[in-house]
Amino acid sequence: MRLLIAFCVLLAGTAALIACKCPSTVLGVHNGDKMETTIEATYDGGVESIWGVSGVSAVKCTGLNDMGPGTTLTFEASFETPGGGCPSDNLAVTLKSSSNAALSPSPGGPNFLSLQGDGGCSGTEWVQIVLVGTNVSLYDNSGVDGASVSWYLGRTFDATPDSGCVVPSPCSDLFIAHNQQL
Repeated sequence: MRLLIAFCVLLAGTAALIACKCPSTVLGVHNGDKMETTIEATYDGGVESIWGVSGVSAVKCTGLNDMGPGTTLTFEASFETPGGGCPSDNLAVTLKSSSNAALSPSPGGPNFLSLQGDGGCSGTEWVQIVLVGTNVSLYDNSGVDGASVSWYLGRTFDATPDSGCVVPSPCSDLFIAHNQQL
């Protein structure tokens, strides 16, 4: 897809009449899809080796307990569209509801959640789909070539100062999860 975007941008400055068409889905998801993400487990391996995003804390959020197995999060997906006009491989997700009352939509915008946890612990979570495979569909998390999964739900938590959190801040986790289109 990046090659298509580069080709379209290159042609934009010419008199060519070739039209470039953007894909209608990103990772199998349409713009505006509502999907229910169910957490199956916390990934036990190293966060930094998979996430590959600078600034992501390698410290795990041990004790936060807001996204345990069975937790469901309902997101609305939207395309992130760079200057080239076609969506990137990154989806923005906006929380619509959660089975855990401690999690709610954040005024920070897409990919941010607000946490109001036990003992007054509060803060902001940033979530992102972290790809570990190719030709990934977010509605199918079976791994390719012997891998156990093709994507994780990544989360970074930043505690509100003096809010009573006993977890390190910032901290990050990866979750094994699956999505269902609603």
